[in-house]
Amino acid sequence: MATKHQNPLLEVEDLKVHFPLPGGLFSRKPQFVYAVDGVSLSLQKGETLGIVGESGCGKTTAGLAMLKLIDATAGRIRFNGRDYSDNKTAGCPDLRKEMQLIFQDPYSSLNPRMSINRIIGDPMEIHGLCTKKNKSEKVAALLEKVGLPPEYGNRFPHEFSGGQRQRIGIARALALDPMLIIGDEPVSALDVSIQAQTINLLMDLQEELGLSMIIISHDLAVVEHICDRIAVMYLGKIVETGTCEQIYTRPRHPYTRALLSAVPIPDPGKQQERILLGGDVPSPINPPRGCHFSPRCSYATDKCYETYPPAAGPVHGQEQGHQVSCHHPLADPI
Repeated sequence: MATKHQNPLLEVEDLKVHFPLPGGLFSRKPQFVYAVDGVSLSLQKGETLGIVGESGCGKTTAGLAMLKLIDATAGRIRFNGRDYSDNKTAGCPDLRKEMQLIFQDPYSSLNPRMSINRIIGDPMEIHGLCTKKNKSEKVAALLEKVGLPPEYGNRFPHEFSGGQRQRIGIARALALDPMLIIGDEPVSALDVSIQAQTINLLMDLQEELGLSMIIISHDLAVVEHICDRIAVMYLGKIVETGTCEQIYTRPRHPYTRALLSAVPIPDPGKQQERILLGGDVPSPINPPRGCHFSPRCSYATDKCYETYPPAAGPVHGQEQGHQVSCHHPLADPI
């Protein structure tokens, strides 16, 4: 669990990532995909933040922009007290060591032509953390840390199962001793039993190494188990943030409540009313003028269709740290 720090490890302010679309023969005005459209968040040292939302809401793009793997269109990114906002993706070599990514697909994220010793050891050698002589020894120690036999370093990715490959991906992310790890759907491609093992491994590593983590996922059960705080995204914007307890027991945004209603309850004696949203998700090329959720919201008023709500603090007796971007936040608990 996170401890209180005055200065966050990561600060993101009004982050935007807009992808231009090729113009047609008669097009006069350039069009853009507003993948991320004004995301602000912070992450304390030792904390785990979950970013959740439907597929296509922009959560992965936001994570890549935080890592400076893609260039942001606008916004500020501060990591460990240093501003990286104006740096292009090729201009952040020192940032590469401090921030690492765990990929969603454990199969395509590993080079099939490289041994595990090279996949994990080459980055350490490039950054001067090992030599050719002790590379295998360093890799073996990392493999043991993620629960794999040290002799697996001589094997190739095709010789492993999906769960083992993801453990190798985690070892690769730990190789440079980073301060922050971003997991992009790190367990979605794994069997349920293997998911639990991988989540527990990440939690143990965080406690042992003092890592800060951002977990991007659409699986609310996974996020509840591993995260300290949660940010809910919808169509490029964060609509609600809070602690796990606040989000899961007292959600204030109608979209958050609809997401939670879709989570299965592992108790046949309990029933939960499913909230079905009308209409389709608006296009990120032409998002709604006001609140992006207004076309699907049963609480929407004229104000919702005209202006986007700012992130509001506690209302109706809610706790500090619970913010919701909604003109009509819900007050009653689930």
